[in-house]
Amino acid sequence: MSQPDSGNAMDPLRGRYGSISDAMKLIRQLFDGDKRKLKEYVDNVTTAFELVKPNEHDLLLKFDKTKITGEPRSKLLVKEITSTSCDVKQILEENYAVRRTLDYYACRMVTSRQGVSDSIASWSSRSWGKRHTEYVKMKKWLVLWGSLITSRNHVSCKG
Repeated sequence: MSQPDSGNAMDPLRGRYGSISDAMKLIRQLFDGDKRKLKEYVDNVTTAFELVKPNEHDLLLKFDKTKITGEPRSKLLVKEITSTSCDVKQILEENYAVRRTLDYYACRMVTSRQGVSDSIASWSSRSWGKRHTEYVKMKKWLVLWGSLITSRNHVSCKG
């Protein structure tokens, strides 16, 4: 029996990685600071980095940064630490991720209206489902925190 030639042996990583130009096809859209598009942009960049060889990540990062324009680009230029895709992702998420506050959820719950074709069950689950759970958790936490602060103030006053 003959041994397979090492040059002809199947490389387990062969075909796993693509070229940088193929990876850049995943990052078609420019990111201009639109908060609604941040998650899609970050997901596409993450996938692109998974498709290229690790030793090509620095080069891909340079191409990736060219897809960031406007104010986000200025924020990256001001920051000194943008040498990895994780650094860039963190800066973008710090500045452009959508954050919801307790007031936002409370306002949404109070102003929610039942549509003409909505059943009571569908309206209530849409209006009060997950948001209500988050609101209740936050409210309990605030009440607990307030009681801790109050009891702490009473202890220090008695002292």
